[in-house]
Amino acid sequence: MDIDKERIIKAFSQPTNRNYIKQREVDGRTLDYIEWVVPCKIINEATQNTWDFRILQWQIINPANEFGDENANAAVFVWAELTIPGLGTRQHFGTHDIIKNKKKGTLKSNWADAFKAAVSDAFKKCANMFGIGLDLYSDVVNTVATDEYDEQDEDITVDEEEYDDDNAWDAETVERFLAIKQQLGIVTNEELNPYITEWSDGAMSSYEELTPDTLADFTDFLEAQLEQLESA
Repeated sequence: MDIDKERIIKAFSQPTNRNYIKQREVDGRTLDYIEWVVPCKIINEATQNTWDFRILQWQIINPANEFGDENANAAVFVWAELTIPGLGTRQHFGTHDIIKNKKKGTLKSNWADAFKAAVSDAFKKCANMFGIGLDLYSDVVNTVATDEYDEQDEDITVDEEEYDDDNAWDAETVERFLAIKQQLGIVTNEELNPYITEWSDGAMSSYEELTPDTLADFTDFLEAQLEQLESA
């Protein structure tokens, strides 16, 4: 089948149909978003169902184990790729929290909902990289996951008095850290320790000393190390 690249690009760059746009209140702001079925429909029609979407990696991130932070929620992380005929492949990540009960110390049992939301998040981000739905984010610096399930059962709701949001790990930073960690071929957290020592000029020696405030800087350091390896 002949691929009409110009037709596909034109379809992907069209302004989002207002009938498909939903809204959500986040931190006092009203944000527009679309559900995953919208880019799926657009891609189906533009490519005549000749596209491919794959999950390359997935894992459950538990900050208590990764960083020693008992207050942060566990989350599902997926790394996925979307291939469009004639336009190539784009890769991106998706995440979704598995809400933790601070009183009982247990994770929500049906984490499959979080997995589906993380996959939807990754799919939409890949679609964004091809130009689909970018008009929704023209005035927004920080985007949010758009397939969250809003109503949580009372027995898994975080106790606001016990949860300190100031000490929460930033999801975007954690995702970027894990992606770079994988690209560097780092498997265990202990393998991070030499990087920790170099980054901190000897002030730290273990990954367990990382905090929400320092993770972004350390991730920048790892990214610089990766760039040096790739350019060598």
